[in-house]
Amino acid sequence: MDSETLHHDERGAIGRSLPDARSGRLIRGGARYVANVDAGRCLHAAIVRSPIAHGMLRSVDSEAARAMPGVAAVLTATDLDAVCLPWRAEHRLFAGARVPAEYPLARDRVRYVGEPVAIVLAESRIAADDAAEAVTLDIDALPPLIDPVTASADKAAEIHPDLAVSPHGANVHAVIRAGKGDVPDGERISVRLSLSRVAPQPMETRSVIATWDRADETLTVRQSHQHPHQMQDVYSRLLGIPEHKVRVICDDVGGAFGLKQQLHPDEMAAVAAARLLGGTVRLVLSRSESLLSDAQARDHALVAEAVLAPETGNVIAFRLRDLCGVGAYGHFPRTSFGEAAQAGRLMGAAYGVDQLDARATLVFQNRPHLGHYRGVGHPVACLATEAVMDRAARRAGVGPFTFRRRHLHDLSAGPVTTPAGILVDRYRMAECLDAVEAMTARWDRPSGGLTGLGVACLLELCAGGSRYYGEGGVNIGADESAVVRMEPSGVVRIATANTEQGQGAEQALAQIAADRLGIDP
Repeated sequence: MDSETLHHDERGAIGRSLPDARSGRLIRGGARYVANVDAGRCLHAAIVRSPIAHGMLRSVDSEAARAMPGVAAVLTATDLDAVCLPWRAEHRLFAGARVPAEYPLARDRVRYVGEPVAIVLAESRIAADDAAEAVTLDIDALPPLIDPVTASADKAAEIHPDLAVSPHGANVHAVIRAGKGDVPDGERISVRLSLSRVAPQPMETRSVIATWDRADETLTVRQSHQHPHQMQDVYSRLLGIPEHKVRVICDDVGGAFGLKQQLHPDEMAAVAAARLLGGTVRLVLSRSESLLSDAQARDHALVAEAVLAPETGNVIAFRLRDLCGVGAYGHFPRTSFGEAAQAGRLMGAAYGVDQLDARATLVFQNRPHLGHYRGVGHPVACLATEAVMDRAARRAGVGPFTFRRRHLHDLSAGPVTTPAGILVDRYRMAECLDAVEAMTARWDRPSGGLTGLGVACLLELCAGGSRYYGEGGVNIGADESAVVRMEPSGVVRIATANTEQGQGAEQALAQIAADRLGIDP
């Protein structure tokens, strides 16, 4: 529905501040989080993880663990080969990338602390945890390559020696470019920035309950995840099960932030174990496990530059060089390209500067996957852009608001397209700057209540569209529909594939439908 067709009327439902219909049930303890679900007779899973960042895996000794009370099985990489294919985080928009195969459990080599090596299945979580501690790993340690600068050095050892050598340097996953190439000559303002990794930590940890029904050969997975339809496709392909025989249920999700939109190998190990053993497997990660094994974000070494016009001091071009650590593997299925690719596309995008040369070098390292987290590249681009804009404003002797106004897009002749191909068709940045400047003018800085002022302008990109997912082999659409049906009782039922992770989306849909139908939300 086009936003222009929605009306804000005191008598309607849109625009009214109403409590989320879901909140009452959650507060009363009626949440359907995965850990709350009674899985009945099931096997509880515990993951044996690598304690070192890099090494050759010589053996996994599980004999003592198998003999412990309540233990049903201890599975390693080769055990799951019978039911699960490996995967590669590939994307046709980034041709030429070096993409290794990844498995549910490590084989031959471990590549980051926390990487799954074995999965223990037992009658209780306590029994599974105790048995996991009894599994012994024989690993010949190798020097770890933690930061992307060290990992990409000319003589660095290859983390994936089976891949073809990259012409761009050791351990380079891919090189991504945005913009129109070389920027013009002129005075340059340069800023070096380093962004350390962040670990998304939603209140509900990653969790899976997987059931293989031998009678009708169907798989049901209840998972704390953002994309049930995507995961239906992933499990179908990797486990060789017809898609109509795979069901994925995502009930209440206690936060996600982008962390829960891809596949983690320990989750795949639990689902594959259910398929192999023919029953129900339950995996609920602890907080410490999440900090070790969840996909993380950021990890950039940046050099941002602005080229200035000699007469005016205005910015006439932006340049960005990004060395980005992606972890030991690209994150399947949406890949780890998004963070650096979006940062390059958005460098300077808020301003009417028609020259951009952005290049990102993505590097393997002995760390967990680089995933997609809240904004995916937006904070990186905003920081880099505004750092050089501030320096350029000081160089020109102009205030931060005035300098930014000089550079805003001019849409008087119609929409414009940025050097990286972003269409700007609606743009009210000048009004926003005016409002913020008027607000800050009232603040009493000399009294000590305000110690500094930062100004930033940002264009925010939304869903990438069907092409991005299709070229990445993610078999889902970028559009959504809803079916609205009035029941004989008079209740209106809305059916949609939209998932709820705590933002109030269900309440919003209810208010839209109520507004259009003229009924009480």
